[in-house]
Amino acid sequence: MRTLSLSPLTALDTSPPELVTAAAAAGFDATGIRVCPAADDTDWGLLDLTSPMLRETRRRLAETGLQVLDVEVLRIHPAKEETEALRILDAAAALGARHVLVNGNDPDEGRTADRLAGICEAADARGLKIAVEFMIFSEIKTIWDAQRLLDKVGSPTAGIVIDALHLHRSGTTPEELADIPPQRLAYAQLCDGPRTLRDASWVGLVNEARTDRHLPGSADFPLNRLLANLPAEIPISVEAPVAALAELPVTERLEEAYRALQSFRDR
Repeated sequence: MRTLSLSPLTALDTSPPELVTAAAAAGFDATGIRVCPAADDTDWGLLDLTSPMLRETRRRLAETGLQVLDVEVLRIHPAKEETEALRILDAAAALGARHVLVNGNDPDEGRTADRLAGICEAADARGLKIAVEFMIFSEIKTIWDAQRLLDKVGSPTAGIVIDALHLHRSGTTPEELADIPPQRLAYAQLCDGPRTLRDASWVGLVNEARTDRHLPGSADFPLNRLLANLPAEIPISVEAPVAALAELPVTERLEEAYRALQSFRDR
């Protein structure tokens, strides 16, 4: 059966140790850990090997037996230092993560490919896999951009994250996944949403992605078709920060998210 994982964005107001405890209680097999903020979106900074919060997260993982599907978020950006990437990779290895999620925010594709090649080499040395995420509001906008980038890098252990929201908003159909080598598909992040977005500006797209998604099965995305076109063995994660549920305790939010994700695995 597919591994069911939790994306930290579903409850980003919850610290990594608390998220581990709540995710295990809700029934998830695995979770993602936000060790580095994507912007100023967490109450903690980069969790590196010196961080007490990282040590507490490891303790709770050992206590619950929860796996770590991925660690977020390693950004390729001209202003980002190589040392930050290495600290993220070290934290991911310490947590026993399978993947490190990478966002591309450098408009120079050649420079991005060079940086990513170095990151992949460092990840390989730590027993980690790199998972590139495409987002219409980033510099890696579509799955085809991600595939072209990975073709340039040539790492056999790097893959692509299939986020249902970004796949839909970038205009790619689930059936087009057949054109991507199956070994390139790392894991999938599921959420739901309206077929068309009322505010399709950059700000509207970012706001939807970060704070206003829907639980799988509650809106218009063709999730059944998406799952039908994914390799049977790849994990699925729920990434669904739902504005209407934001005031609920984290335990209730994660129970709702788990039930929604489980219903798709059971199909």
